[in-house]
Formats: sequence, C-alpha cells, structure tokens
Amino acid sequence: MLAVERGLLEAGAALGMSATHRFIYITTPLAIRIALPAYGNEVISLMKSTALASTITLVDMTGIGRTIVAETFAPYQVFLSLAIVYVAITWIIQRSVKRLEVYLGRSTAR
Repeated sequence: MLAVERGLLEAGAALGMSATHRFIYITTPLAIRIALPAYGNEVISLMKSTALASTITLVDMTGIGRTIVAETFAPYQVFLSLAIVYVAITWIIQRSVKRLEVYLGRSTAR
C-alpha cells in the first residue's frame, strides 16, 4: 500500500473522491499490480521449500514417493517422476501469475 504514489491519492482527493473511493479505485488496484510478482515468487518458493504441498491442495507428494520407493525399490524413477510433477505445478503457477500480471497491467501496456 505504501508503494502507491502519494500524488495519485492527492489527485483523487482533488477530484472530490472520498477516502473509501480512493482506496477502492486507486490504492487497491495499483497495490495489487505492484505486489503480484513478489507474491507469485513467494507462492512458488513456499511450494518448493515445503514437503507439505497443502497450499495447492495436493497430498504430501514426497511422503507418497517414499512409500512407493519402499515398495518398489526404484528411487530414481519415483523421484524423477515427482520432480516432473513439481516442475509442472510450478510452471502452471508461474504462467497463471504472468497472465494475471498482463491482465492487470493492460492499461499501462504500450
């Protein structure tokens, strides 16, 4: 919220907008555009750094991988498959955040 330029808020006040309207129509959209790339990186980092993939509503994939390795004695194939799944999920999140950035920044695109 602090990254939104003060001059934009002053311009809204000069146009007669109330504090609520300035917050809804000026501060919030700009703050979301500014924070979205960092938020997307944080979501991806959280998914990678935790074995509990509950943030993406999946079961603990690493735990399932260990169970399969204990039954099949094929750690390379299992964990390679698991890595491919993680890469696919990360790619989907990254592309979704990028599309949202492009959509929200359409008014500033040249």
